[in-house]
Amino acid sequence: MGASVFVPVPDKRVKKAMSLSQMSMWDVSQFYRYFQSISCSATHMTLERFYQEIDEPRNKYGDAIFQVLDINIDKKKRKRKDDDGNNNDNNNDDDDDDTTMITFGEFFHAVTSFNL
Repeated sequence: MGASVFVPVPDKRVKKAMSLSQMSMWDVSQFYRYFQSISCSATHMTLERFYQEIDEPRNKYGDAIFQVLDINIDKKKRKRKDDDGNNNDNNNDDDDDDTTMITFGEFFHAVTSFNL
């Protein structure tokens, strides 16, 4: 028998994408296996890597898909807002790091939405 793949408990994004695309947990496990093979982490991937994998340059149209799905891909804006939505002027040293990360749930939701 084949080796099993650990799949994290589906979050709300994964559940929604599963429902819209009528996918099973087995399908999700295949996406998760692929996600792990292309990301440097089991939980996150850089947005630049995502665009490399779909063989498209990053542009405003691709980024708009993330905005429609309510996925905040602007790391700096995310850091500058506190939990109440107020601007936070504390500048962390990481603010200079422009790397935007997406989670597996965001990856799965975006990929299934691109293909619907």
